[in-house]
Amino acid sequence: MSAVTVTPQGGFNSAVALSVSGLPTGVTASFNPTSTTSTTHTSTLTFNAVQNASAGTYTVTVTGTSGAITSKTTVILTIATPPSFTLSGTPTSLSFAPGGNGNSTIAVTPLNGFTGTVSFSVSGLPTGVTGTFNPPTSTTKSTLTLNATSAAAAGSATATVTGTSGSVTSKITMPLTITGAPSFTVSASPASVNIQQGNMASSTVSVTAQNGFSGGVTLSVSGLPTGVVAGFSAGPTGLPLLTFAVTAAAVPATSPVTVTAKSGSFSQNATITVTVLASPSGSAVVNMAPAYNVSGIVGDGLPFTTGGLDGGGRAYSASQIPPVATISGTAYSLGPVNVADSVSNTTIPLPAGQFSTLKLLATAVNGNQTSQTFTVTYTDGSSTNFTQSLSDWCTPQNYPGESKAIMMQYRDNSNATVDVRSLALYGYSFSLSSTKTVKSFTLPKTRNVVVLAVSLGSASNVSPKAQANLVSTTGPSQFTMLVR
Repeated sequence: MSAVTVTPQGGFNSAVALSVSGLPTGVTASFNPTSTTSTTHTSTLTFNAVQNASAGTYTVTVTGTSGAITSKTTVILTIATPPSFTLSGTPTSLSFAPGGNGNSTIAVTPLNGFTGTVSFSVSGLPTGVTGTFNPPTSTTKSTLTLNATSAAAAGSATATVTGTSGSVTSKITMPLTITGAPSFTVSASPASVNIQQGNMASSTVSVTAQNGFSGGVTLSVSGLPTGVVAGFSAGPTGLPLLTFAVTAAAVPATSPVTVTAKSGSFSQNATITVTVLASPSGSAVVNMAPAYNVSGIVGDGLPFTTGGLDGGGRAYSASQIPPVATISGTAYSLGPVNVADSVSNTTIPLPAGQFSTLKLLATAVNGNQTSQTFTVTYTDGSSTNFTQSLSDWCTPQNYPGESKAIMMQYRDNSNATVDVRSLALYGYSFSLSSTKTVKSFTLPKTRNVVVLAVSLGSASNVSPKAQANLVSTTGPSQFTMLVR
């Protein structure tokens, strides 16, 4: 309010009508009385502002009129922001599964001297979700708890939290996500393996938790074709490794094999396609699994701590070496990935039989290895030594008796990076006494000569029990792991 006074001059003694202009939007004004008289020279000017009137300072003009005579004055009008409050939530969004709950602290921030008590409510909740506040009213903060029934449907919604104090309200929105029930998925890499009779191959099994799953998961394998066995073991990356072994009695064919991951009543399956390949007629692919002592082949993008092919943290990439390779008409079976799959400085048992050639895929590491001695021992106690120089896998020297069997563009490092360079896996061939029965193959006494595959050619009188017992090397048929 403001008092407006009319001061007569020069004997003026008439009534004066009062008016006001320049009012801001949302503000009205009134005079009491609306005009002055010869005896009453003062009127009270009252301003009224609606709740959403814009705060600020304004100059309002008051005009007095009496006939042709006018006079004006100004009044400075200040509209102050009314006391109010804002709300905020921590966290600003919530996510939980059916049967679960989520909490958010709703804080009250006073504005312009607000001191009132705020009551809280929530709206926009999806079906099956309820909300409570503790405490239900507060001057500072309250905890909102949302509870979902087990039947609440997975999906997204936006809840609205409202604070009310008298005629003053404030609102915030809060995104909600109802996740699916805790579960997991299972996958295998590679999802298909090719294995020659008498050899082995592996696939890494991954179980990935979803929606907060945590618990024990048991892996099992089913659907194995006749003559194929499989078992689980802990791989070097911490993931389960499923190893398949194919006996000589296995029928060449392609079969889907099922890996089942189960926890309680929940289970998931993954399929691995297993193709059994026949060993070429008149030859024998040597099963080196009992002698594996070097991890020479790894999957791209995976760290490893086995030392790799060279013992210094470098290995061949599985994406550049096929698990089964036919080179110049000779079949070779490479070992499983990410585990011991190659040999050095050891003796490899050979399938009993009479052969004319022994061929191998091998390389030198940590420099060229010249004049290395390989020994084939026969069942009659005699033996034959072979002297062969081997090129380093990165620096081909084209030694006599050496060929480039597989060329590659990069190798993998133990820290999961790639070393881009040209490198090779070499082929070598030794002539055997075809009238004698082979027993074993002894490698040079150095870690720096690594053999990845051996094959025997032009076989005759091959024993049906030539291959080592593969069943004992695959591991148990079930494997239990903790997933979270």
